[in-house]
Amino acid sequence: MTATANKSKYTALFLGWLVPGLGHSYAGKTWQAGVFFVALYASAIAGLWMGGFRNVYFMPDHYQFYAEIGNGFLTLAVSLVMRLAHVSPTEATAHGATLAGSLPIADLYLMVAGLLNFVVAANAFDAVARENRAA
Repeated sequence: MTATANKSKYTALFLGWLVPGLGHSYAGKTWQAGVFFVALYASAIAGLWMGGFRNVYFMPDHYQFYAEIGNGFLTLAVSLVMRLAHVSPTEATAHGATLAGSLPIADLYLMVAGLLNFVVAANAFDAVARENRAA
C-alpha cells in the first residue's frame, strides 16, 4: 500500500486549485509540489507586480476571471483586498494608461498561471486516483 492510498482525489483537486502544488503535497509528491508552487506562483506574482497589484478581475462578466480563478487563494485574496480597499482594476483607472504597454503582458502572466494551475490540480487528482486504484 502506498502513501496516497485511500486519500480523496477530490481533496487533492481542491487543495491543488487552492494553492499550486498543495494537491501534489497531499498526494505525497513533495518534489513536484515544490516545482509547481514556485513556477506558478512566480508567474502569478510577476503578473500582479507588472499590473501594479491591481489587475485581478473578480467579475464573472469579465473574460479574465475564468483564467485568473485558477490561481485559487491568490486570486481570492487579492480580489478581497481590492474590494475592501475600494480599488478598481488598473485598466479602469487613469493609472491604466501609464501601464498600457505592460498591462496585457501582466494579465497574460496571471491568466496563464491560473490556466496551468487547473491542469496541475487535475494532475494531482489523477495521481491520487491512480494510487487508490493500485492499492
